[in-house]
Amino acid sequence: MKTTTLVLFLSFIVQVVFSQDLDHCRMVVQLTTEAINSQSTAAFETHLAVDFEIAGHKGPVGKQIVNQLLSQLGDEVESFEEVSYEFLDKTLILTYLLKYAERGSKETSFVFNKQNQLIGLELFSIQVKTLKKEDTKVEKPKDEIICIPFFMIGELIAVSVELDQKERIFLFDSGSPRVILNKKYVVKKDTLTKTTISSSKGVGGAVSGLDIETLEQLNFGGLKMKNQRVLTLDLSQLEQKEPEIEIHGIIGYEFFEGYDLLIDYKNKKLTLILPKAYEQFKKKHFSNAKLTRIPFQLSGHIPVIQAQIGKKEYALGIDTGAETNLMADGFFKSFSKHLKKIDIDTLTGLDNNRIHVKSGILKMLKFKEKGFKNLKTVFSDLTHLNKDKEIKIDGLIGFEILSKQMTLIRYGQKELVLIE
Repeated sequence: MKTTTLVLFLSFIVQVVFSQDLDHCRMVVQLTTEAINSQSTAAFETHLAVDFEIAGHKGPVGKQIVNQLLSQLGDEVESFEEVSYEFLDKTLILTYLLKYAERGSKETSFVFNKQNQLIGLELFSIQVKTLKKEDTKVEKPKDEIICIPFFMIGELIAVSVELDQKERIFLFDSGSPRVILNKKYVVKKDTLTKTTISSSKGVGGAVSGLDIETLEQLNFGGLKMKNQRVLTLDLSQLEQKEPEIEIHGIIGYEFFEGYDLLIDYKNKKLTLILPKAYEQFKKKHFSNAKLTRIPFQLSGHIPVIQAQIGKKEYALGIDTGAETNLMADGFFKSFSKHLKKIDIDTLTGLDNNRIHVKSGILKMLKFKEKGFKNLKTVFSDLTHLNKDKEIKIDGLIGFEILSKQMTLIRYGQKELVLIE
């Protein structure tokens, strides 16, 4: 009788433990559907195991992929129904039928470890493409000095390039680390029907729809890429200012890496200068000019200089793609005494999201003895710029300051030169 009682008692305990596992894991499934619908993974992340795996990628990379996928899926789960559960080799496998608004019904398995943490998930067939820095090869001409004319689209620099043997218009954006093709004009060579995700951020959130395709040839002032894999993204929003102009892409830093960059808005000319040719170029062109030299540090590929606003110093990144000055939104309250004409503005980034931000005219900003007055400035979330970076950025400067004089960015010497 005692033995029978003991067996029944142990059976009851096991059932309770499994029941607790099921309840907790079912709750995680529900959190997953909520994360998809809200495009926010905050409550979901804490339930991922250290060795979580998705699309063949484990650990931190797997977590990054699932977070990006959930936040960028662009679909909603209308209902979800449990199909089965199974305890197998110290894991619990919950199978659910998820009904999506656009994708229809999809059977999905959620795999949990004994700590009730999610160790495996396959929502869709995901194609994870990677593009490493060493994958990029740019052929450089023998010329030590390369001059490239440009024109303006709004406050953005536009250049003519040769893309697959046709003249096309690109934007020149020193803040972009890579070349990006406008997906609107790209004929996909990869016909696989799979969900693709991106790992980039914009002013409005995650940049969705980022992909990788192969171009035949891109020629920018004699600098060439041939048969290269490059990023693609829908850049339609950049064409809204002048709809009659087709913008086929963005020239980013990887294309002119290794050169000093001279920007002359007055004469609408970009000049790429090999560092070994700088002294001779300076002697020929700037012998009678006033030069203000400002040291900077590099945060990735972005030069970061110290600027004074009021009595405080701020770290500002230099970005030709910034149409106005951009400061982290946390500074707005302390900046209010340095601003006039405070207003609400709309900011659109490469994520194609439009967000409402506070804006104003900054009365004064100084680099050393050089001062700039009445600068349009907007305030937005810049946390994506500082993720995993040792050098933190408080804001970005672009057209508002760079257009006031000729500006030379000496990447190798880590020096900004203002030329008057």
